[in-house]
Amino acid sequence: MSPPETTTQHRVAPCPRASARPRPFTQRVLSRRLAIRVRCDTGTTLICMPTKRRRHAITETPPVQAALDELRQELGEDGVELGELVVLGAGVRLEAIRSERIGAVANRRRLADRVRSRTTGADVRAADEVRSSGWARA
Repeated sequence: MSPPETTTQHRVAPCPRASARPRPFTQRVLSRRLAIRVRCDTGTTLICMPTKRRRHAITETPPVQAALDELRQELGEDGVELGELVVLGAGVRLEAIRSERIGAVANRRRLADRVRSRTTGADVRAADEVRSSGWARA
């Protein structure tokens, strides 16, 4: 027959960088007079973050797995440096955002120049007719 176990809460000093939940002690009663307090420590979680940097977890969803498998096949090895891929991908995405912004600015400038020169390509007579008589629906 195994000894009964009871769980009590014990306060743990908070981590300097993160607040930690108190971890429970498991008290094993060996006899009427002797009880051992054992801390549950599976080692699977960290109370304190050992770095000031943010950490990321990436799940290999089907599109991510397909892209990584293709890269692994070309590299000829199973290990892929994910940090390098993130830096490269962020650079490509940033370049796309900047080129979209530059394109939008150029389009606005062209439109402003056409409006200033009154060469918008619009039919002025048709616009005046719509303004005076309203929209005609067919």
